[in-house]
Amino acid sequence: MKYLKPIIITALQILTLIALYTATLFLLSHCFHYANSFNIAWGISIRFGIIVFALSALIINYIWILKLNSKIKYCILLLEILCFVSLYIKDLSYTPYKTGMFLLLVILSFLSFFIYRRLLSYKTSRHL
Repeated sequence: MKYLKPIIITALQILTLIALYTATLFLLSHCFHYANSFNIAWGISIRFGIIVFALSALIINYIWILKLNSKIKYCILLLEILCFVSLYIKDLSYTPYKTGMFLLLVILSFLSFFIYRRLLSYKTSRHL
């Protein structure tokens, strides 16, 4: 179960990112009455970003189960987030709102790790 938890948490983080991104686009398209923005929102950069996010989250989740100092773990998490943001910093010039929204949702999805880790450890410790 120790090596299965990071895979489950990564899957939950990916689903969180996709759900947040889709819900945000849906709400924005209905608030501004622009129906086409919801249809064309899944460009190649967002799909590439979700794949990179999935790999980054899996790496972070497996690093987190190692017996390292907690300061080192938080530094690695911060570096991972900064590396991800540096991939999309160039996109801020021509799609600033969409890229900013995506980066904010990615950071929230990275940080949802703490919620899922606590929830999963509570559920598994209660049934053992």
